[in-house]
Amino acid sequence: MAIYQYFLSVFPLAGIEKIHETIPATMPAYELQSFEGAGYWQDARLTPDDIRSAMDGLLKRTDWMGSETSFYWNSGMDRPDHDASMLLDESSHSIEEFIFRADVREAKLEFLCSMIELGKLHQWVFMDRKGRLMHPNFEEIILSIQDSRAHRFCSDPETFIRDILKEEDTGE
Repeated sequence: MAIYQYFLSVFPLAGIEKIHETIPATMPAYELQSFEGAGYWQDARLTPDDIRSAMDGLLKRTDWMGSETSFYWNSGMDRPDHDASMLLDESSHSIEEFIFRADVREAKLEFLCSMIELGKLHQWVFMDRKGRLMHPNFEEIILSIQDSRAHRFCSDPETFIRDILKEEDTGE
């Protein structure tokens, strides 16, 4: 992942509400690191074909793995640098994970805005690297971006790198 990319996991609102009864402000970090998030997609009305079709309209699909259960999209070698992936369960072919990364260097954040619009259309909830859950609402998501490493790097790369080196020196 490039430092200038802002990461979001995608979950169906219905799955979040079914498991949690309400939308929690945050979810544990392990939801990002494992497929335990797959349970959120079990009752989703959205199919992998729906997501593939929508994503094919935004980014170029790549065949990195040649798999029937792993799908990847990217913007190619040109700036801005966006990508997305969707992983399916091997046996049921239901969605296990759907994530994307938006390049925060993009002037009008067009790709991110397109993903927010898809989120509204398909009733998604987004989760950032810190586990914060957000509705498909630009104002809500921009607050998360402003708190992200991607934004800190793009705003002031020199200070960002110095801070990382300082953390390494102090063991923080």
